[in-house]
Amino acid sequence: MRKLVFPILLFVLTSTTLCAFLSCAKREIALATVGEEVITASELEIKMKQQPTRFSSFADELERKRRVLEGMAEQRLLLKGAYERGFDIDEEILSKLEQQEPNLLLQLLYEREVTSKSKVNEADVKDFYKKQGEEINIRHILVKSEAVVDSLHQRLTEGEDFAVLAEARSLDPTSAMGGELGYFRWGSMIPGFQEAAFKLKIGQISKPIKTQYGWHLIKLDDRRPVEQEPYEKVKGSLKKELESLKQGELSASFLERLEENANFTPQPVLQKDFWEKYQSAPESLQVREKKARIFTEEELETPVLSYSLREWTLREFLEFLDRLAPMDYPDWDDTEILRDVLGKYLRRDLLLALAEGQRIDKSEAFQMRLRSVKEDLMAQKFRTEVLEKSITISEEELKEYYEENKGKFRVPAEYHLREISVKTEAEAKDLIQRLEWGEDFARLARENTLRTHLKEEGGDMGYLKSYQYPGLYQAASKMKVGETSQPILVGGNWSVIKLEGAKEEGIRSFTEAKAEIQRVSVSKKKREAYDNYINPLKEQFPITIDQEALEKTIDREKYAEIPIEQG
Repeated sequence: MRKLVFPILLFVLTSTTLCAFLSCAKREIALATVGEEVITASELEIKMKQQPTRFSSFADELERKRRVLEGMAEQRLLLKGAYERGFDIDEEILSKLEQQEPNLLLQLLYEREVTSKSKVNEADVKDFYKKQGEEINIRHILVKSEAVVDSLHQRLTEGEDFAVLAEARSLDPTSAMGGELGYFRWGSMIPGFQEAAFKLKIGQISKPIKTQYGWHLIKLDDRRPVEQEPYEKVKGSLKKELESLKQGELSASFLERLEENANFTPQPVLQKDFWEKYQSAPESLQVREKKARIFTEEELETPVLSYSLREWTLREFLEFLDRLAPMDYPDWDDTEILRDVLGKYLRRDLLLALAEGQRIDKSEAFQMRLRSVKEDLMAQKFRTEVLEKSITISEEELKEYYEENKGKFRVPAEYHLREISVKTEAEAKDLIQRLEWGEDFARLARENTLRTHLKEEGGDMGYLKSYQYPGLYQAASKMKVGETSQPILVGGNWSVIKLEGAKEEGIRSFTEAKAEIQRVSVSKKKREAYDNYINPLKEQFPITIDQEALEKTIDREKYAEIPIEQG
């Protein structure tokens, strides 16, 4: 499957850096000082991972890291005031911090089980480059259960047409195209599916393949070589891509093991007696209505399902169903599908239990992460409730800003147009000639324009702003009201326009601009309040950044194919 055909339900978590990435020695590297306080490499890495960014070059990464480091240094100064005011024990901050703890646990679990194991070497990258030297064209069929896929596989073995069967039975959006996915290279598909697809010979159909989406059958339609750029030129980007793919594979296999170890076990009473009773209720009833009407209190308290964390009663199972979208309701009597749905919706609980079992919440990395989040909250509260609390903007100040900056509130001219869009210049010229002989523009637009949504309006586009259809706007700016244009090339088609009216360039009134002025003025005063607080502290507690140490936090090799600029 192409990754763009349907979403990959992987373990989507923001990965952050811990000891798996930073050796103890690296964690102790001082990057900056604020007075006598030190900011280390590990603290910078935590902050960078809180705002993930793709860098275009060594210089780009260095510059952004420096800006983040400078922000961290200034935050240390804000925190002096925050701690003095007791924000470290503020109930609102502690409540928000508690809400963040599960996410931090999951981030660290992801790093431990996935990110730290996804590093690749030169041999891996060369093998990946070699595999990308060809691309394949395949079709596929996606179904939910093993029984259904086995039945379809048997029908294909007996000679039924793959495309026809895909159109009739596949659950994937590509079913309308006979399951065709088009051409793609190695690395464009999810694990398991990809390996099976590339092993096929042209015309061959795979055995049933299980992925997190369901069960698949694959047919290879074509295989062809592709031209590649020299290895040395692309190895850096290939390494990053391969590491990302490896993370996806590790994540998928990890989640598969997680769900297997959960040992979801439905009881026979759920899959037979209660299932039959549930199906007997009118389909129009919601889950909660069925729970209330068709099951007794004794039945609702019956244990019906167990897994590694706990046991569920029928009441709890029905409450779980009530949280699902109707399209996700599983058939209770199909154990495989039931387990898949339970695994998907209970994944977070299972992961948190595993993180706690590994005592991640007791680790130094977790405590560092928790402190970073807490101090972010403290610094933000200090800015809003202390530095910015007394900011006010008077009406006189707003009016003064307006008078001094009227040019910023200039409104470009707008043009009211009718348009007829046709395929060729010859058609456009013919229309112009007919208009010159007095035919009605609106009628010709209704009969000829390619813009179907404007046919009924006789091609009336209303007033156009400068950013709407720039070619038409530019032509209209040179016309007089009532004039018809010569043919204008627009997006591969040809347009004829008539200028129905024009609004001249002007200046927004104070009332119209007031809300924007208010935003700008408040932002300016916030910056002034911040600077007035920070600048004296910078003199008292000087900030220094070790540029050489900062550069050493960057892996230059990943930019090997890009000339390194010195920042």
